[in-house]
Amino acid sequence: EGSRAHVEPSLSFRRDGGSGFWALRGGYKYTEYNLDGSPSNLAFYGDQQTDRGIGFFSADAGLFFERDIGAENGRLVQTLEPRIYYLSQGYEAQDRLPVFDSVPLSMTFDQLFSDDRFAGLDRIGDADRLTLAATSRVLSASGKELGSFALAYMDHFSDPRVQWPGRADIGASDLVAGEQSITGQQGWQLRARQLWNKDLSAWEELGASPHLRGS
Repeated sequence: EGSRAHVEPSLSFRRDGGSGFWALRGGYKYTEYNLDGSPSNLAFYGDQQTDRGIGFFSADAGLFFERDIGAENGRLVQTLEPRIYYLSQGYEAQDRLPVFDSVPLSMTFDQLFSDDRFAGLDRIGDADRLTLAATSRVLSASGKELGSFALAYMDHFSDPRVQWPGRADIGASDLVAGEQSITGQQGWQLRARQLWNKDLSAWEELGASPHLRGS
């Protein structure tokens, strides 16, 4: 039991253009805990007051290409959107910190471009990793997305040291993620997703789901 205070000052810059974007972000994550003075707390944590401070930096960039493709029912547009994301986040031992609300996050395609491996604030994962991705979409003349295919690869340059005891932390592995979607004319959509753990040479997820939107 106790209280927690967290501050996260950061600086970021982003530049968008018709053919792509690039963005930089850096900052510092500082968390302070004030725990009660019960014998059980002091026996494990040692002090009533403890803190943690971790710096981070990320760079994100993407390009956007498009071309017209023929179709019997009119003009369609196909895009190609390569993207690269790098994250550097410092390490600090956190085994002696309390856990109020943290758990490892489920990995998704979008999560490969995030600086968080854990939900909550009690665990901050160290990182030195690069994500490479490419997305292709087919758009109607009005700009409606008819289908998409995305593939990404996340590579850790060094093994993450912050681990979650007793539960697999998929975000600490090298991963390949894929997502696909097809949208029909009557409001239905079919989505599929895949997640391959390169370290274990095993699928973490294979799934597909139908969706129907009301008019």
